[in-house]
Amino acid sequence: MRFVIFLFTVLIADLSDLSYVFSQTNQPKIELVAKSPDGEKGYEKGVSAAYAGILNDKLILAGGCNFPDVPAAEGGKKRFYKGVYVADIKLDNVPEWKKIGDLPQNSAYGVAVNYNNKIIIAGGQNESSALRSVFTISYGNETGFLIDSLPSLPVTIDNMAGAVLDGILYIAGGKVNGIPSNEVFSLNLTDYSKGWKRLTVFPGNPRVQPVMSAANGCLYIWGGFSPAIGKNKPSVSNNGWCFNPQTGLWKKLPAPREKFRPSSSFTGAAAIALNENEILCVGGVNAGIFMDALKREQKYKGAEAARRAKIYLSQPAEWYRFNQTAFVFNVNTGKWRVAAKNPLLARAGAAIVKHGDTIFYINGEIKPGIRSAGISKFSL
Repeated sequence: MRFVIFLFTVLIADLSDLSYVFSQTNQPKIELVAKSPDGEKGYEKGVSAAYAGILNDKLILAGGCNFPDVPAAEGGKKRFYKGVYVADIKLDNVPEWKKIGDLPQNSAYGVAVNYNNKIIIAGGQNESSALRSVFTISYGNETGFLIDSLPSLPVTIDNMAGAVLDGILYIAGGKVNGIPSNEVFSLNLTDYSKGWKRLTVFPGNPRVQPVMSAANGCLYIWGGFSPAIGKNKPSVSNNGWCFNPQTGLWKKLPAPREKFRPSSSFTGAAAIALNENEILCVGGVNAGIFMDALKREQKYKGAEAARRAKIYLSQPAEWYRFNQTAFVFNVNTGKWRVAAKNPLLARAGAAIVKHGDTIFYINGEIKPGIRSAGISKFSL
């Protein structure tokens, strides 16, 4: 199991459906507009599993991790960061970063969501431990940079997904106290007095590094993986689930497929609601290739496992076939459509934020252990 967590965190519909008809002529413009900040040594090389959001029309980026010195394939040490950076969003200019503060500690692989002109950061992990901390970041010309604590999680959670719906923060999946989970926790952001609740569990296998978003009164979750645990076989989840907090019921959702290609998985992808009826999912690993890696981890141990891990980590980026397609799910029709295809989208562990109609897609990995320093923007 340790190898699976390492190999990925070093990362970090029907085929006949006509909604898949996609023309290269209507591709949205996807362009690189900035690079990672250079406020901490090594950060300029790009990070994965960072936190991002929008505050007062400014782009905020914080935390994350990478292998700045020796590559992961050569046994390099992962570095975690705690700097908080801000950039003015000017659509015709390249954002320039300014370091405005630090997180309480080095952190990555948690949840970051915007709420009431604050960014809430929950859980995560660093080089020494998984985390229970929950806090908000706020930033303004008059207030400057502020951090306020919220009720801590009842357990450590990392590599999970999160979303806010009707004033409640939901966290799903990930590793709970180090164990892959299918639990869902909630915190009422208008009344902290009752703290976090263990709300429910989603059906099926645990999901580490899934995506989740809220739309039209429900929560939507896709992707995620689980290593072999006890008698349970390893899994990579392609389909999804919809949760209605009003009824407490779960409904199974389809996974998107691309014609003539193995299905993509939203494991390690990024998701964001475009509006009340549509959810954008971008990036993620190739389900088949990653599943093969999980099976190898289960089969081989010791020196042979290490040898095969090095081979796996040493392939060129194209070999891993990270998803370079942007999919949009319509919650009313239950159908997917392909919104864009571009190599700049082929990332795992990237951060995503939306400002008006503009989407910023930040860093992430181009292959296990190798980060991209690029920050892209596009509109759909």
